[in-house]
Amino acid sequence: MICYKCGFNNKEDARFCFSCGVPLDVFTTSNTRRYCKVCGAKMGDNHKFCKNCGAKVLDKDTFNGSAGNNSGPGANTDNAGFSCPHCGAPTRLGASFCKNCGMQISSTSQPSTTQFPTSQPSTTQFPTSQPFETPHPIGAGMPDSQKPLNATKYSRANLSNNIPVGRDDKRLIIDIKEKVVGKGFRKRALLKNIKLEIEQGEFVLILGGSGAGKSTFFKAVRGYSPAKGSIKYGSIDVYKDYEKIKFQIGYVPQENLVRFDNTVYNTLVNAASMKMPLGSPEEAHQGRARDVMKSLGLEKVSNNLVGKVSGGQLRRVCIGAELVGDPNLFFLDEPDSGLDEPVAAGIRQDLKKIADSGKTVLAITHSPDIEANLFTRVIVIAKCDDGSGHLLFTGAPRTCLDFFEVDKLSEIMGKINTKEENGEGLADFFLEKWENQIGN
Repeated sequence: MICYKCGFNNKEDARFCFSCGVPLDVFTTSNTRRYCKVCGAKMGDNHKFCKNCGAKVLDKDTFNGSAGNNSGPGANTDNAGFSCPHCGAPTRLGASFCKNCGMQISSTSQPSTTQFPTSQPSTTQFPTSQPFETPHPIGAGMPDSQKPLNATKYSRANLSNNIPVGRDDKRLIIDIKEKVVGKGFRKRALLKNIKLEIEQGEFVLILGGSGAGKSTFFKAVRGYSPAKGSIKYGSIDVYKDYEKIKFQIGYVPQENLVRFDNTVYNTLVNAASMKMPLGSPEEAHQGRARDVMKSLGLEKVSNNLVGKVSGGQLRRVCIGAELVGDPNLFFLDEPDSGLDEPVAAGIRQDLKKIADSGKTVLAITHSPDIEANLFTRVIVIAKCDDGSGHLLFTGAPRTCLDFFEVDKLSEIMGKINTKEENGEGLADFFLEKWENQIGN
């Protein structure tokens, strides 16, 4: 089976491409070419989705097999002159999406003469079945992105001074004695002596300078790169029982690892099919995708191509692609990087709602003061004089300000960063202060 994306020749029964990893049961190749009746793009005989507009193929009648019909490269030119109502680019008659701007073209914007089968609903509409009920409802979602965001103004008094108490079997217990890389004389410790507990339903902020070991800490805690020590989620040892716990862990990296040539809805449905329990029906995948879109405010762009949405919506798609798996532990590496303050604030409000639904959410960010009142715990990691990352503090945000004697969370970085990084170089001072406070 030839991969539609990279051209690699896989085994005939392969489900995923051995070269690039894309699922092969969504798109396959064929020598027989037909044309999509929605946008007129060339299609393979076994395609389940149109690669151009994302429309789902219900059966072969969705294709226009004649090159002389209205849609397709061989169509007549009576429909010439129609344009996108959003950007003005020329479009095919009956196209659902503009190939220039990616916006959806309403059925009333072009007088289409293409005859569609009357026995089938539009292939770009969602199924009308009842939404799939998830075990952990996420919430009602955020206001539309077009509306002004009523972000909470930063104030020390607004910061949380209490840690929520959750169930013991949902508590994350971290005891990293050492995380070492390299061998021989190149051996070095990236992390040392990080011990703490995180309650169920917490929204945790991870603070630290560049090279402090934040990403290494994430890898160790979620079991991707084990360290010397133990990580427990309730009674489950993450390192010893990783196969049992791995499906309860979600991770969103800094990079946007989603396909830009697919629609938002199909991206989440495909993610749900790979992350939900094996044997889940297609209706469950679709229902879960709709629930996640509603909770993250993506319903209005559900039919837009991923590559054509805004930066904030793109980050929400990446978050949704992990959230469809319903993880109990949710790790996000700079989820609001490169976004302006109102958009970043909206994403943090979405993450807080996820935490309030009973999930434990941990996020690394370099802009801690945006909606700082939403965080329930702050973890500060810094590189000390021994070259290793150490835990300098863990606790409520307001207590964190008192510990570092600052007025804003962002000012902590100026205290613990080295002088070469325009900091005061006080990491070892605060490490000693923390060890004395906890009695080590």
